[in-house]
Amino acid sequence: MDTWAPQDRPELYQKPNDYAINVLVTAARHSQRWHDLELRMPTCLFDEFQNLVSVNQLPMLANFRAIFEDRPGDRKADIKWLLSPSVRRVSLQADLDSFANSVNWASLTYLCLHSAISSGMASEILVQCQQLEFCSISLLRFWTRHRPEDDIDIDNIYLPRLKYLMIDGDGVYQRMYLCNRIIAPELRDIFYYSHQPAFTRRPSFYSDGSSRSTSPEPQRNFQSPLSPLQTLLNRSKAVKQLSFNPRGVSDADIYQLLQAASSVETLFLDYHGWKTPPPSAPGDSFNLKLFLPPSLRTVPVDNVEGGSFDPSETLSQISPNDPILLPHLISLKAWGVHAMTDQTLLDFITSRMEGECTKHGCVPLKRVLMTFKRTRQMDIVPHVRKIEPDGEQLQLNLVYTPEPPPFAKETSGRFGLNVTPFGPDTTWPYPENYNVL
Repeated sequence: MDTWAPQDRPELYQKPNDYAINVLVTAARHSQRWHDLELRMPTCLFDEFQNLVSVNQLPMLANFRAIFEDRPGDRKADIKWLLSPSVRRVSLQADLDSFANSVNWASLTYLCLHSAISSGMASEILVQCQQLEFCSISLLRFWTRHRPEDDIDIDNIYLPRLKYLMIDGDGVYQRMYLCNRIIAPELRDIFYYSHQPAFTRRPSFYSDGSSRSTSPEPQRNFQSPLSPLQTLLNRSKAVKQLSFNPRGVSDADIYQLLQAASSVETLFLDYHGWKTPPPSAPGDSFNLKLFLPPSLRTVPVDNVEGGSFDPSETLSQISPNDPILLPHLISLKAWGVHAMTDQTLLDFITSRMEGECTKHGCVPLKRVLMTFKRTRQMDIVPHVRKIEPDGEQLQLNLVYTPEPPPFAKETSGRFGLNVTPFGPDTTWPYPENYNVL
């Protein structure tokens, strides 16, 4: 039910009009049969709606979704309907004060909080949600260092049924406070989005495996933006699907993270992040060579179209003693890839397809889905099809930035010619036909 007041009639935010009230009165007559309820309205109008229906008149209400956006100075109305004993699924964009004390948290199996809250308040809520199976929380974006004296005294948050967790928000210490307390032995899917500022410079992974700082001065008390996620993975050993934004994170930090994710079967690298536009920094790129055995990570590659490729030569460099990251990986997805080369992708696919990979204890790859923020360097599909085992075919979907048209390439003989409504490769932008006479 969407009952927004017009933007040019601010008085309707203060006093709902008769038409809206009549609609709500009609809907309220059927409250005994409400099972799924979706609302989008100002809080003042919802307060009028709540006065028409008591909690006792909602015996079947199980799913409650609502977006409440208030103007400064608006009175906050308690969402009393969330106390209905049958409510199991809640998805809210609302001020925390309007529902913090009005929810039967212990009965919820599904919770999405789209308005950012502090990690302390998130902990207070989650510690009451013993039946929770699906959880999505947005944390406040504090750029200041977390102060221990602000913490609420909660030791552990035990969520025995939780299978899906999405955490969105910045501030390493805010997320660390929450992730350090969550114990979810049945957790299967983790979506973890942090939008780290691009100006932060981090240690880099070198070919000898060491980690060295790229900053001119030593970094003190540096904590990776992925540290909270790694802590969560160390406590949840059954995770099958992992999604995070690798922008601005060093190879060393990602390597340590993936070492704690050995059970993962689907990896989703989302450069676009959650609720943010695509990035523009060309230097931020996940290094797919981390998935290769160490002996393959430093092999020089040739990205020229049509370059030679010998899968047996590549596989011969894999040592049986080399550790393999994500040995159970069957699906790799990545959106917004910038600097990963096609040759590196081909090397990775090869190392996960041939029978040699089973000697390292890893399963064959089944799906690779990627979108690139660059043009194609080489066509790897024929190479992949050539080395596939009989009767099996890798699901391969690669989407590249289209090649620039010939008139935009400085090396093209057609450079400078226009594509106009009157035909391609023309230099004159006006419609003139000298053959009409």
